[in-house]
Formats: sequence, structure tokens, C-alpha cells
Amino acid sequence: KSLMFFQLFIFGSFNPIQSLYFQKYLGFDGTTTGFYLGLAMVLAIISPMLATSIADRFRATRKVIQVCHLIGALGLGIFSSSAPIGVQIASFFLFSFIHGPTVGLINTYTFSQIEQPQKQFGAIRMWGTIGWIAAGYTLSAMVIAGSWLFRLDLQQEQILPWAYRMSALASVAIVIILNFAPQHEQHAKNKQHEPHEQPKPLPQESLSDSRVKLRQNKPLIQLIAIFFGAGFLDRFYIFGAGPYLVSMNVPEGLVLPALTFGQVLEIPALLLLGKLITRFSTRRVFTAGMAIQVIRYGLLSFFPSIPIILLALTMNGLVFSLLYTSAIILMDNLAGPVDRGKVHQISHLLIGGVGGLTGSLLAGWFTDLVSPFHPRVFWYLPLTGALVLFVITLVFYHPRESTV
Repeated sequence: KSLMFFQLFIFGSFNPIQSLYFQKYLGFDGTTTGFYLGLAMVLAIISPMLATSIADRFRATRKVIQVCHLIGALGLGIFSSSAPIGVQIASFFLFSFIHGPTVGLINTYTFSQIEQPQKQFGAIRMWGTIGWIAAGYTLSAMVIAGSWLFRLDLQQEQILPWAYRMSALASVAIVIILNFAPQHEQHAKNKQHEPHEQPKPLPQESLSDSRVKLRQNKPLIQLIAIFFGAGFLDRFYIFGAGPYLVSMNVPEGLVLPALTFGQVLEIPALLLLGKLITRFSTRRVFTAGMAIQVIRYGLLSFFPSIPIILLALTMNGLVFSLLYTSAIILMDNLAGPVDRGKVHQISHLLIGGVGGLTGSLLAGWFTDLVSPFHPRVFWYLPLTGALVLFVITLVFYHPRESTV
């Protein structure tokens, strides 16, 4: 739970305002911002393959996570400093490269420590949502404390770098927590063995055999493809939400708390996720999440008023809990214990890597393209894509209920 809290605290600190920070405070246009954010995703494609290989070879998942977070904290510290712009960008790329594997590795570590992922993972993932929310309001609390206690009149240029510094501190917290976390071999299921009986190792297979088996798992491949499309479209929300709020005259100091408000409904949704999956099946739950993604983009596209925008932001929490968390659970179930590590990393490579690259590039280019028009025109493209993907999933994706 604490790992999920701080892992999502890291993203919640800077991810919602990242494109705003690059455009407004580092001085880049939309296309250049999309290029840099996309290039960071390329680095996230490369690093998980190396990290997973090391973790599997030496059975050192915890140590790899710790090293990644320590170096990542250093990169964030430099990026948020007053270093030359070239050094700042290089440190941002360092963080992106070294932090890339941590999402998949922590998911793998978490699944290895629980007995009933379908029932337990949603509640554990909920602590990540709490961490995301805490990050947004921690920054606001720092501003309030600085003005009231120390009478500091901080400008936005001084406030937003602290979002990245908070992320660095959260990375250090994960390193400390893992020193006291159970070893990977201490999976709860191993307790079923007699005190002096060694648990049976998982069957070994060659890399080529593993690839053949994964290619033959059509429901899994189809799910990863759908998940990729959803992640690609979500880059538009990540890229555009902060600047859109500013364009609607929301004060910049309230942008991060407003975007954090979007995670509030994620908490009850994650608490109910296990019951929803048991009652309706995992496929139906994540398909419902895709429908909510369509509604979210529809509200942003056609109702440019602050109350409706806040409603759309709130729905983002349902998208993450019902769509993304359910998809992760379904992928883990379809992959099985032998291949779950590979599948989690592959999905993260495709969705966070390739999807992040292409989605950021297209979102940045589209930002500049539609700049002469009303800001809500930006949402037309992801709305169309989300609607098409939802219809395809609803009509064509029907894995056997026994597999979910």
C-alpha cells in the first residue's frame, strides 16, 4: 500500500502540469513540448527491458526498484533547479529513462505478494490514488504555509519546481520502504507449504517458447492492443488538461488541485472494483470505463463551462479505476504466473512508451494546429478516437468468461 501511495504521489506531483510547465515556464511551443515528452517515452521503452532482464536474472526486483528511484530522484532534483536549460532537459530524460521500469516492476512485485489479485489489487491500487490526490494538495499546502507562516509571496515560477522536488522526496521514501518490505520469494501462497518444504519453482521455458505462447494468446494480444489505444488517447488528456484550464481563466495556482480533484471518485470505484468484477466480469467493467472515457471527452468538447469541465475532470478517476486497473488485472489473469512479469513490462512499453511517444507528438502538433480556434476544439480528436475504440471493444472483444 505504501509503495502504491508514493509511486502515484510521484506522478501526481508533476504529471498533470507537465505540458503546462514546458510551455509556459520553459518557453516551448506545443509541438516542441510534445516532442520532448514523446522522446521521454522512447527512453521509457528502452529501460524496462534492461531492468526486467536484471531483475529476473538475479531475482532482485526490490533492488532494481530502489536503484531506479534513487537515480530518478537525482534527475528530478536537477531538473527543478536553476541549471542551464540543456542540463535541465538532460536530467529530465535521465529521470524518464531510469523511472520507466518502476511501474511494471512494482505491479509485478505487488501481484507476487497477494493471493487473490482480482479481489485485492483494486484496494491496493486505491492507495496510489490517495497518493496522487495528496500530491496535489501538498503543493497547495506548501504555498499556503509559505504565505501565512513565513510571509512569502511565491511566484508561479517558484512554486511549480517544488512539484518535481516533492516527487524526488517520494522516490527516496520508496527506497526506504523497500528495505523493510518482504522478499519476492515470500509470496503469501508459499505459506501453504510445510515448514521445511521448499516451494516448487515455476516451470522454465526458453525465450522463443515464451514468445510463441504469448503470440498464441489472442485474447491477451487483443487486450494489449485495446489498452494501447486507450493509453494513446489518454495522452491528449494528460497533455491538454492543464493548458485548457488556464485558457478557461482558472488561476494557475489552482490548476494542480483542480486536476487532482479528478481522482476523487477513483477511491470508491477502486474499493468497489473487486465486487464489480465478480458480479459483471472484468471485461464488462473495463468496457464501462471506456464508455466513461468517451463521455469525458464529449463534455470537454461541447460544454466549455467551469462546472462541466470539473465534472469531466472528476470522471477521469472512473476512467483510471474502471478502465486501466481492470485491464491490468485482466492482463495478469490472461498471462498467468509464468509470463506475468513479461506481460506487465510489455504492456508498459507499448502503452507508456510507444503510446506515450505517438500520443504526445500528435497532441503537441494538434495543439498548435487548433490554436487559432476555441480551445475546446482540441478535444474533438480524442473524442472521435475514444468513441471508435469503445464501439470496437463492445462489439468484437469477448474473451471466454472462464479466463477472466
